[in-house]
Amino acid sequence: MIYKLFYLKDFEYDYDDELKSIIKDINENIVMKTGPVDTIKYEWNIIKNLKKYISNGIPKYYGSPKKYKNKMVLILPFYQYNSIYKAVWASDNIEILKSLINQVFMNLFLSFHYFGFIYNINDDESIFNKILIDETDETTFKYNYQSPYESSRRTFMLETNGYQSILTDFENSYFVHKKDGVIKYWESIYRFINDLGDLNITMNNINQIKNFIKTQIEIKGDYDNSIKLYYLLLLSKYKFVFEDT
Repeated sequence: MIYKLFYLKDFEYDYDDELKSIIKDINENIVMKTGPVDTIKYEWNIIKNLKKYISNGIPKYYGSPKKYKNKMVLILPFYQYNSIYKAVWASDNIEILKSLINQVFMNLFLSFHYFGFIYNINDDESIFNKILIDETDETTFKYNYQSPYESSRRTFMLETNGYQSILTDFENSYFVHKKDGVIKYWESIYRFINDLGDLNITMNNINQIKNFIKTQIEIKGDYDNSIKLYYLLLLSKYKFVFEDT
């Protein structure tokens, strides 16, 4: 098999000795993300922290950032299915989409739980344009959560339907104190739900879900209330907005 280097963000790479040295031991299709040293290192540190506690949904990177042509690069796999936003969704694969959406929610929730992490992208983009799709051999994903108000740990199981969602592009994301920054968390969750409209998807309980999140923003609700939202999402029935009601 001949492996290819796919370009990211239109940055032109010369296939020179320096680049050959960086990718020589990688036998997969890859992309290289390039940026200023501080930006790339910041993203790399986020990924390392998230991967300590979140077993799926965080991108696999090859090694630490490398210097290349006065920049810093991260090397990651080429995900052939691209993003959730760019995928073609239809009635026969809508259960896959639902599984991906629930996976994204659990990763947003748990990353805040563990680190006070807020996943953030540019205001003019859909969050689903930054979340990629990959195949998985696992039939279910297991998520462990220790509520601060319960003595035992909860385990949540999600069917994968053969695919997993991958969060990418963390350079605009940030950390907050979990108590003081909980409004930021709920605002990020509201944006995530609101961006479902970019996929031409709605849910039978979308108003209930949005009102629940708005209430959490207004009252500065505890992030532990995300468990209630999890079950609302799990019970949702998806529908394309252009279908007849």
